[in-house]
Formats: sequence, structure tokens, C-alpha cells
Amino acid sequence: VHACGPLSDRLLAMAFDFGASFAIVPCCHTVRERKGYRPHPLSGMDVGDVAALVEERKKRQGDAKHEAVADVVDEVRCRTLENAGYDVEVVLLPAAFTARNRLLLGEPQRAHPHPGGRRHGGPGREDREFFRRRPGEAEGG
Repeated sequence: VHACGPLSDRLLAMAFDFGASFAIVPCCHTVRERKGYRPHPLSGMDVGDVAALVEERKKRQGDAKHEAVADVVDEVRCRTLENAGYDVEVVLLPAAFTARNRLLLGEPQRAHPHPGGRRHGGPGREDREFFRRRPGEAEGG
């Protein structure tokens, strides 16, 4: 699925719900909360942490500022998925197919225990609900 911005995270939540494998081509990366970005709690990071990593990466990558945002956001997604018990692979598609050529492939590790103590078959309700909230929505509402 080619998924723009926070839609990538919502689709990942659907994969979590069903303990399903996935293939996502994320695009329109952002670290702005007002545009819906929030790293999942399983990443161990908040928006400020991710934004700081992006700024540091921008300094190293020079003119490739958009790539710095995309690289960091997708690295945080991969970290989250690995923490949730997924095997994750990043594959680059030929540029002839799409300018956003990063493909994230994930498959649940069936024997991997979930960080909350559950066997992995997807995260618990609290993890899934995180992805379903829209920007500005309070928890539990």
C-alpha cells in the first residue's frame, strides 16, 4: 500500500490488530504534531525526541532535508515494529516505479512475546487505540 503521512501508521495498526504481515510504501513524512505525527509508545520516543534526531540528520545530509525526515520517521517505525515483535525489512524499489521508493515489509514473529507480557498476535487494545486517535483527540475519548 502506498500510504501518505500518518495513514502509514494507521495501516500498521490494522496489521497489529490482526497480527498480519504488511508491505507499505510510506510517503509525505512529517514530525509535526499538527499534521498528525506521534511516534508510537513502543518506540520509546516522543515527538521532541524524533524532531531532534531529524535536525541532527539534516546537518549531516545537507541538501537532502526531506530525506532526513523520511529516514528518521521510518527508522522510528521500524524500531516500533521490532519492539512489537515484528521482523522488519526495508527494501528500495526502482525509482522508475515511484519517487518514494522505500518499501517496509513486516512479518510478526509468532513466538515473540509482546512487551506487555502477551504472546504476539498483535499488540493489546491500548497499543491499537494509540494509532486510531486523531490529532487533538484525548486518550480514552
